[in-house]
Amino acid sequence: MLHPDLADKIKARLIPGYLYRGQVCCTLAKVYVGVIHKLPEVKPYWKTMHYIYIQRGSIVKYLGRTKDLDFTGDVMPTDSVFEVVNAIVEPDPAGIDIHLGTGDTITLPAVDRRFVTPAPQTL
Repeated sequence: MLHPDLADKIKARLIPGYLYRGQVCCTLAKVYVGVIHKLPEVKPYWKTMHYIYIQRGSIVKYLGRTKDLDFTGDVMPTDSVFEVVNAIVEPDPAGIDIHLGTGDTITLPAVDRRFVTPAPQTL
């Protein structure tokens, strides 16, 4: 985990829902996330392989926004990028078993970003 500097600490107190890079977060509701993988190309190309729902109480680590991380490919520039710490995956109604493990990279649309909050011990 990256330790916040003074500016991050001030922003966290003034702006509700502010996240700094490396901050551990938890979900407040069921959110729809895209699981992304880097394709083996000459130029790094990120592709969303599938979308799943993760339940309330899932723990993720904030990495930044896709445009700030210079992600190219099949991702929106306004999406937030998270690393999975402990995800509670909702079973797929079609019966497809999708595994989401620790360390997987996921994207969260900007509209669902409000359902992710900093974990209390990281403020």
